[in-house]
Amino acid sequence: MLTFSSAFIDQIDGLPLHPLVVHAVVVLLPLASLGLIAISFVPRWSVRFGPLVWPVALVSLISAFLADQSGRELAKSVGVPAVHMQAGEQVKFVAAGVLVMSLVVWLLDRRATRRKRSIWEKILAAVAIAVSLLAIYVTFKAGDSGARAVWG
Repeated sequence: MLTFSSAFIDQIDGLPLHPLVVHAVVVLLPLASLGLIAISFVPRWSVRFGPLVWPVALVSLISAFLADQSGRELAKSVGVPAVHMQAGEQVKFVAAGVLVMSLVVWLLDRRATRRKRSIWEKILAAVAIAVSLLAIYVTFKAGDSGARAVWG
């Protein structure tokens, strides 16, 4: 039987929620970022695969917020690894950026009646690629600092 504790769920059946939720972020945010890079490079892929990229980005953002909250609860009992906490804070913001940019790129390409992107759409695609690369880096940095905090 599953048991839950506290107002914010920080444990499921006695296991801390944080390490469970973190794995969703570590998998889904880089996956959404790679998808965003792909649809930013190829507009026709945006129309076809955009409806897959932004929902993955949405789930990764929700997972990032759950990881943040469950991490705060876990820190109350095991202490606060400062480097990991700072890196984890950044993940929420880059996850939001990936979600916003995936929606923007997909909606612009979906509404386009011409084959080539305008200069502004190309600039937005470049920004989307930069946000994606930053998200991959920040996710790695947060995951690595968390692993080092636990395993040394």
